[in-house]
Amino acid sequence: MVVSDYPERHIARRIGSKLVRFVGGLLVLAGLLASIVAIPTTFVVLGVIVGTDFQGMPVDAAVRAWAISAPIAIVASIAGMRRLRGGRAVILFLRRFGYGEATRVATFAAAGAIGGSWRLITLDDAAITPMGVSTGTRRLFLAGGAVSGTLRGLGKLLFRVFSFAVGAMWVITGADYLLNGEYLTCLGVVGAWAEMRLPIEQIGTDLPGLCATAGTVAGVSFVGVGALLIAGMLAFPLAAPLLFVGATADALKEAETNKWEEIRSLADVAPTANEITKRARKVLAPRLVVIQVASEVWQETVRGLSNIASVVLIDVSEPTENVLWELEELIPRFGARCVLTCHQDRIGRLQTGAAERTTGSIDERLARLLDGREVLAYEADRNGMKRFARSLQAKLITVAS
Repeated sequence: MVVSDYPERHIARRIGSKLVRFVGGLLVLAGLLASIVAIPTTFVVLGVIVGTDFQGMPVDAAVRAWAISAPIAIVASIAGMRRLRGGRAVILFLRRFGYGEATRVATFAAAGAIGGSWRLITLDDAAITPMGVSTGTRRLFLAGGAVSGTLRGLGKLLFRVFSFAVGAMWVITGADYLLNGEYLTCLGVVGAWAEMRLPIEQIGTDLPGLCATAGTVAGVSFVGVGALLIAGMLAFPLAAPLLFVGATADALKEAETNKWEEIRSLADVAPTANEITKRARKVLAPRLVVIQVASEVWQETVRGLSNIASVVLIDVSEPTENVLWELEELIPRFGARCVLTCHQDRIGRLQTGAAERTTGSIDERLARLLDGREVLAYEADRNGMKRFARSLQAKLITVAS
């Protein structure tokens, strides 16, 4: 066994990985900014194609702007999203259930160093909490999505109020005609609308007054709907950024929902693994998915999830029969892509000489499995977790390249 204590390796690769994601973000931003020009000028180009006469409009300048901005909007957005998504792969994280130290350091690494390029999945116990998208990203886009959703909801509400108020005017007019033979009940309301004012002075408790009340409500809601429509038209060039914010907010909600899975039977293993694979490719996906699994299908679940994993991460600080089974099952399959970790305080026990171990004991079998293999040591304080996260990131880059 070779103990690795926070090696500072492949710094250039780690920086390169972050740089790629940073460039991806800049490309997406460039694509969204270019779309502000590309969207309105696209309609100008379509108008030119069908022979529309744009009097007084600098058509040539608009076409040139479209020819420049449209390719930038398309190419930069696609290239940026690909770089943000990267070659994101899945890590199957295994350890003794209930061992909090390994859980804490793995969660810390998923939240920071490795979360941008890797997605962790693990089996459930009470000590681990699933982790969705990073807090900053979630707050930013959910706030934008909340604003967009509020405006859409307000528009729907105002339109419904307007429809209800106009319907009430018809009902009141019909009731007045049936009761009094009067069919011009809301004529004053229509007249006020024609003069671009609200019939507030006509509000009362009789039927014409109630009609004026409904007419006032209809007028106010109509003005609100009109204001939102005008604002939407003025914001039309921003359609792509606004749609991006709204779609991102929806993706964030989906990621938060999908950070927890459950496997109750063998039939659930393959569908769950397929769904995790699909989600892992998305830009916004849970960083740590916790799978609650029935004990009777635990081994089949480990095998099934290992089929979609690029790397297996196994903590050997607290060896048990289950941990040994995982090592025996996965080391032959994954080789160097089976990354082993251990708490620094427990390294000494793993390095004990063979003569001091009982033949066939867990420690003896573990030592045999670890013979010649590298084990990443960690400490559970904040500085130790930071160093370990960098070390784990370097190790993942090495075994995945």
